[in-house]
Amino acid sequence: TYIFEGKKIHRIYCSKSISEEKEAKGVNSETFADKIQANNRTIKNSIATDETQKLIPNISLEKSPDDDAADGSYRKVIVVGKTAVGKTTLIEGIASCLGVVFKQCDGDGTYSVFEDEINKIQWYEVNGIDLGIKEIDQAFNTVTRLISENADSLVYCISAESGRVEDIEKELIRRIADKDIVTIIALTMCYKEDLHEMVKAVSDVSNKVSVMQVLAKTYHTGVKHPVTGQPLMVDAFGVNDLCERLEIEI
Repeated sequence: TYIFEGKKIHRIYCSKSISEEKEAKGVNSETFADKIQANNRTIKNSIATDETQKLIPNISLEKSPDDDAADGSYRKVIVVGKTAVGKTTLIEGIASCLGVVFKQCDGDGTYSVFEDEINKIQWYEVNGIDLGIKEIDQAFNTVTRLISENADSLVYCISAESGRVEDIEKELIRRIADKDIVTIIALTMCYKEDLHEMVKAVSDVSNKVSVMQVLAKTYHTGVKHPVTGQPLMVDAFGVNDLCERLEIEI
């Protein structure tokens, strides 16, 4: 979509929801509580006598939409990418989009945590990657650990400003996409006129990821309109779409 007056906006819309993406990737969306409840029923049904039946507590694990907020549990979303690709700026843009202030919490040295106490989401920003084998492996291990701790979505940031994706980074994306997690590639800093080739190159990395173009904050071009003398800017865009893709209510 192009906006006249010196501003150009390019967007890719993703139609699949996270639940559809999980189904496509074979991710089991059954919750831990569902499994325990099913197991509880199986055990009870296998008990033959009334006396032994009394020994098993009648535990209800049905959850309402507000239970997560009540028990203090948080959804976890991972944000990862090279150094200086706009990971923190993207998280700040999401906070602005949601109209909340994220609380920055201590990480473990391999990531920082931004906590949304309103929507009960924790954003884990993995330390910026310098593309050496050691750094790549460390980032992958951190991502793997966070996935094991029930992170359900990952946003991999690539700067559109660079105009390319290095081979070692492509391999990291493939390794992450093979994990049981919904993976979105966010092309950040999308203020250039034509990013078709960049989008195609990123899309070709893996068929298990979706690609979105984002400009998390207004970009000041440093150029003035030849008639009005007003500074020309490219308005922020794509953050709302990313939130919708992550199934976050705006």
